[in-house]
Amino acid sequence: MSLLARRLCRIGMPTLCASLMLASLASASTFTLDAASGADYDSVGDGWFFTTPPNLPPDGVGDSGNQPLAVAKIAGTLELRAMAEFSLVSVAGLTAADVQSATLHFRVDDVIGTFGPGATFDGTASDPIAVYGYPADGTVTVADFAPAGLVPQGVVAIGAVSDASLTVSGPIDFTVDVTQLLKDRLAAADPAVGILFGTNDSPTATSLDDQSPGVGGLLPYLTIETVPTDPPVFGKNAAKCQAAIAKQGLGFAKKVQGELGKCLNTVLGAVAKGVAPSTVADKCAQGLDDGDPKSILAKARASAASSIAKSCGGTAPADIHAPCDAGATTIAATASCVLGDHRRRAEQMIAAEYADACTILRSVGFDGSFPEVCAP
Repeated sequence: MSLLARRLCRIGMPTLCASLMLASLASASTFTLDAASGADYDSVGDGWFFTTPPNLPPDGVGDSGNQPLAVAKIAGTLELRAMAEFSLVSVAGLTAADVQSATLHFRVDDVIGTFGPGATFDGTASDPIAVYGYPADGTVTVADFAPAGLVPQGVVAIGAVSDASLTVSGPIDFTVDVTQLLKDRLAAADPAVGILFGTNDSPTATSLDDQSPGVGGLLPYLTIETVPTDPPVFGKNAAKCQAAIAKQGLGFAKKVQGELGKCLNTVLGAVAKGVAPSTVADKCAQGLDDGDPKSILAKARASAASSIAKSCGGTAPADIHAPCDAGATTIAATASCVLGDHRRRAEQMIAAEYADACTILRSVGFDGSFPEVCAP
């Protein structure tokens, strides 16, 4: 987002802010919500010296804030929860439909040994740390120790971490998917999205801030990936690869649908003449048998995969925005996903075209090979 748009948002000019924001969505796909965009951070304690008078036991209600950002717990003595409220002003104009993904990032760079007399910890990081989302107004208060509308976002395994291990490993970063949380808060037109960190690991305390001591602290932040509003610009090789995947996928889908239809028609023709379906099972197998590399479908799939590999040499899934399988790291994995998806869709088309497709396939022993044909 431009500096001008951000300033207009902050000084209360929402119309201009929104128009500039929407214009920026066409060219920018990643937004960051952090301290610079107006996030508010604080930790709220329950029990121990957080109370007035001090040393009252925790009762599940926050007692005082203005603490460094951290999570801590000593059962029966104290609990500290960390909160971050990310202002949505800097993304004014963004809707739930615009959000492709939202990710919470936080860092462990320091393990706390003590808060003072009566609050000594075991020297290891809190493990795990639970993350919750909640409707927020943009300012953390003591009441946010247990805010209304808490929604679990994830339980993060931190592992065996101590100050000694951190000096070797350096700070450790963690992420949590908060896409649905952000979508919900945008849909509700909330001014901010709240994140709460806590732990039940006693007696431990873990810093989540950007202050010393530590080995490189960083305050939590959100990144938002928007749904692209403009077509991607692919290079020559990536465009060639994308075209090959589409062409080979379509060709394979036609082959699946064609061979299934041929088998069904063969069986129907046989039974109409009073011939048992088993007598034509071999004809169906020539087209449909996955276990035979010489079957028509097996050869068609191998040919499609080979053509994709040839056209996509030197191209990675990320270069074409990872179609079908967002986690694929090789074109072979992408091709496998695409061809498998086309096969399932072709099976569904056959099921739509032939009311008795499942029964017919079962009569020649191929119903298990094409489960979508028999799906309820």
